[in-house]
Amino acid sequence: MKKIILKIIFVLLITFFSLLNNNGICSTTNKDLLKKGIDLFNLRQFDQAYNVLTKAFEKKPESMSINFYLGRAAFETGNYEMSVMVFERALILDPYNQRVKLEIARAYQKLGVNNMARRYCHEVLSTNPPAQVKDNIEKFLALIDKSEQHHFYSGSISIGIDSNDNIWATPPIETIQTILGDIPLSGASSTKEHDLIYNTTATLNHQYTFFHSNYSWNTSSVFYKNIYDTIKELNILYLDINTGPRLTFNKKTALLQLTANYLELDKKKYERAIGAKTTIAYLANSNMIMGSTLAYEIKKFDTNPQKDAKNYSFSFDSSLLLKNHWIELSLAIEKEDAKDNEYSYDRYTGRFSINKQLPFRLTAFASYEFQNSRYKANADLFDKRRNDYIHYAGCGLKKILWESLDKKNNIELKLNYMHTKALSNIKLYKYQKNLFQISCIYNF
Repeated sequence: MKKIILKIIFVLLITFFSLLNNNGICSTTNKDLLKKGIDLFNLRQFDQAYNVLTKAFEKKPESMSINFYLGRAAFETGNYEMSVMVFERALILDPYNQRVKLEIARAYQKLGVNNMARRYCHEVLSTNPPAQVKDNIEKFLALIDKSEQHHFYSGSISIGIDSNDNIWATPPIETIQTILGDIPLSGASSTKEHDLIYNTTATLNHQYTFFHSNYSWNTSSVFYKNIYDTIKELNILYLDINTGPRLTFNKKTALLQLTANYLELDKKKYERAIGAKTTIAYLANSNMIMGSTLAYEIKKFDTNPQKDAKNYSFSFDSSLLLKNHWIELSLAIEKEDAKDNEYSYDRYTGRFSINKQLPFRLTAFASYEFQNSRYKANADLFDKRRNDYIHYAGCGLKKILWESLDKKNNIELKLNYMHTKALSNIKLYKYQKNLFQISCIYNF
């Protein structure tokens, strides 16, 4: 009953916004767009058909014909995730459309989500379709069984150069006020310095799927290494690994993982951590994904054992597709209990980002993040509790330089800019910096 009510509300919202967009004067234009999109599709000009049908969808999202051909165009261009989302929306409009179920089964099979592909095929078979359709479905199911994989791999390799105009996070002051009086800043970190950073990042993901099961075992790992052009004492080596079981059921996913990470600073052990986290994700509808993560870590600091801590965190994330814009919102709460309470804190983070695909295989993106850290005990040197407010604002562009025929591998160029403004009740931790990044990424 609850699902039916949600579907009714969703359809009413679609109709409402459609009326706002159309305002009763765009029907002819929209029919022309649909006809043009179908003609391009039949001519196998799938990229052009997808662009035209997307414009038609923006004018009339409740149209079954537009959704159907948009989903097929997305499939033919290799955008299988979009194809699934469009066909899921079509099923909300017409839950008994058997042709749409077969099309979404094909898209799920391309994504390797064979359990969902089988589910939709069996739903159609249960309606006793014509003999030819039944024969095609059985051949498709046999193909899935034959090509069934247990191991799935994905990942990326990135090589980049960063330009940071304040590598020490130096405050714009010459002296700091302490309980001992005013003390002049000295040493390397007392001067605002610029440096170039050469970095390499590699990620590897592995999924082992149990045969004909909703369960899988997922492992992900990250390797990061940077080398400063002149300030070698800031060189970093970072390793991270997460592994654990995953359960996928209809539109819900639950993931439980053990975590471990290791950080070196200037070739010396700096921090180690082990822990566990659980993530729950939910495909609310074809346009929205929501998820939350609860994590626990035990941290060890080799250079300063007083910072050894237990860390607890909870985050909520949501992604919304709105008129070809991906909008993401994240909220997080973090609590760190250190051995010395001067290093213990409560942290609150909010992040907003948006990206949009542009012509010529370009994607533009922008983000803003706010972080507030409230420390639990007075800092000995300042006789006050530290309270930081940090703002991050950034934007950038990505361009696909090369893509394999099956759309599984690509090389992209990424340009990114990030401005950081840190405020604090202790002036030592107040600073600004600008970071420019350029990287070449191979995704597989």
